[in-house]
Amino acid sequence: MADFGMADLFERCPDLAVRETRTVFVPPGDALPAGEYGFLENYCVDSSCDCRRVVIRVCNAQNPTVALATINYGWETEEFYRGWFKSAPPDEAAEMARDITGTCLDLINPQSDYADYFLALFREMIAHDADYVARLARHYREFRRQGNPRRSGNTNRQRPKRRRR
Repeated sequence: MADFGMADLFERCPDLAVRETRTVFVPPGDALPAGEYGFLENYCVDSSCDCRRVVIRVCNAQNPTVALATINYGWETEEFYRGWFKSAPPDEAAEMARDITGTCLDLINPQSDYADYFLALFREMIAHDADYVARLARHYREFRRQGNPRRSGNTNRQRPKRRRR
């Protein structure tokens, strides 16, 4: 039975998430409020899906339960994603592939007034840091390898504290 939706990297790979979650510190005087922000990774829990994408929830370290931005990022090519939509008419498949490739603010989740700033910051990170992009793909593979703790009876969903970077 497929299990649809997304789950936080902390849920399946807490040690990895604590070590490797991207955080940024914004100094006073920037367009964003000063503070530390975490780019929390969420991946698809459907074991039959291989979407190769991440949903990033940007949260202030002081209040990690409130997303200030929710960003979709598909790191594969448009051609890869077009293959996902082969049952759709070609024009629709091409449009859907364009939508899933790259980055955009998630249309389903609410966004804060700062969401566009966080999207621009994320785009800058992935444009200038190939290691970060590779890390997201590696986290995706590890997340899938770990399986679904909801099915294995693991109900401990408390997040460990993240180290400050």
